[in-house]
Amino acid sequence: MPSLYSCGQKRNELRLGEDSRLLADLYCEAKSLRIRRFELADQIRFAEDSAQEGKGDLGSTPRLDSLNQMISPLADLTKILADSINALQQRFYQQDYYTKEKRKLLDQAFLKRIEEICPD
Repeated sequence: MPSLYSCGQKRNELRLGEDSRLLADLYCEAKSLRIRRFELADQIRFAEDSAQEGKGDLGSTPRLDSLNQMISPLADLTKILADSINALQQRFYQQDYYTKEKRKLLDQAFLKRIEEICPD
């Protein structure tokens, strides 16, 4: 009987590892998108300030237009990713991690995985 328990436990650990990796990958992608959004906002502010102060040349207005055109696609990517993360979490919580103890295990594995693949 111990071998059956061992096999089932090993399978659960593998599943936990896979699930935490999937969540961590999505989290790291979201983190990267957040950084890109802040960089874009900084670039837009700089371009606006330069245009207002007269420091920019005639090319600063097209640059600002180009930067502003990047806002919507980046926002759309962010929304899609957020929806994906929420849907995955809901699926996990309904199917495999429906108790507080199991969710805590997933959270711990997720945090460990984040530290490995995209630390601050």
